[in-house]
Amino acid sequence: MGYNEDSGQVERNIGEAIRESRIPREELFIVTKLLTGGPIWRTSHNCFHKFEDVEIDMDMSLGNFKLDYAYTVTWAAMEKL
Repeated sequence: MGYNEDSGQVERNIGEAIRESRIPREELFIVTKLLTGGPIWRTSHNCFHKFEDVEIDMDMSLGNFKLDYAYTVTWAAMEKL
């Protein structure tokens, strides 16, 4: 399945689909990412996020999903480290 939308809208759509599915949350493995194009990126121009920035981005993603937690965070830039 592909999307032609921004990541925030994709997260909101997925969150809505999860709620409509009625699958228990503990049976789902939710994965998200840090957005290098997000508000933190535009202000810092630094791909190495500070903890506070990661926390802001994660809170934003979890808010979009309307979930309390995600198990895994992926970050493509880590592949270069």
